[in-house]
This record gives sequence, C-alpha cells and structure tokens, in this order.
Amino acid sequence: MVITSSLAAMYANGNTAHYSAVKAGLVMMAKVMAKEWAPHSIRVNTVHPTTVATDMILNDATYRLFRPDLEHPTRADFEAAARTLNRLPVAALEPRDISETVLHLVADSGRYITGTAQVVDAGGAL
Repeated sequence: MVITSSLAAMYANGNTAHYSAVKAGLVMMAKVMAKEWAPHSIRVNTVHPTTVATDMILNDATYRLFRPDLEHPTRADFEAAARTLNRLPVAALEPRDISETVLHLVADSGRYITGTAQVVDAGGAL
C-alpha cells in the first residue's frame, strides 16, 4: 500500500494548517499499519511530494498564496517563488515523477521497503 501525503506533513508553511494536519495524520496511520501488517507481508509506505504541476497547484488561488505581494500573479510569478523551495531549479514536479516513485515502492525493487516516507522534492530546502 502506498499513501500519498505531502512535504506539508513534515515542514510547516503558513496558511496550510488544515492540509498539513491531514497529511501528517496519514503518515502516522501508515506507520501503524506498516507495523500491524508486516507479519502478513503487507507493506505500507507514504510518498511526500513537493509542489506538483496539477490543477490543485496551477490555479489563481495558489498563485496568490505564493505571491501575496502581487495583485494578479501569473503562473510565471508562482514558478519564480516556488523555485525558492527547492535546491534544484524546479518550480513543480510533473505527476509522472511521483508515479515513478510509487511504482518503485510497489515493484519488486521495493519489496523490502515498509513503514518509510519517500520524499519526492527536487532537493527541497524547506
């Protein structure tokens, strides 16, 4: 089992208390499930993506959250701010980047990984 959490479960950011609390709860649930289900050879992990280029992020409300200094921020304005969250020069990952991590965890290559958090963050400096 792979549960999608978020870096927001691990790093505090303003205006995200509700989101961060839910994502942190998923992490503890996964840890408990990993302990309980390991004797049955069921693995449980969490994936913690950074910003991902999906409709959840690519919208005016998020642009304003990242750039409150601008009246009408654009995607380019958002990307400039989002790049500062990562060590690598990436504003947002592609959904495929997260999918590949999940595939690794459910494939034979991840057969002994359980109860861990897989961070997918472009070298985040949060």
